[in-house]
Amino acid sequence: MEELTDGSYERVQTISKILYEHWDPLGVRSLGAPADEYEHYAKSIVQHYQYDTSKADLVQYLTESAKIRMKIRCSSKKTSLVADAILKALGPGPS
Repeated sequence: MEELTDGSYERVQTISKILYEHWDPLGVRSLGAPADEYEHYAKSIVQHYQYDTSKADLVQYLTESAKIRMKIRCSSKKTSLVADAILKALGPGPS
């Protein structure tokens, strides 16, 4: 994976918060797990999708992450809403 740039760290923190508060397929938030529980996924999103991504790409990544890595099914509606929030947080790529 690529190294994060200075500005990327803030994006990772923002996306990690979105994943923890709104996606949380493991349900760890209600158990009091650390807020960085999904930071690995946030870093991956920033590194791979920050400049050229679509909602479909993010939905696929989140769905596969839950299904394959966590062995959990996620609500497609919830995943779609989380993808929208992530795209908004990523903002436009460089000009």
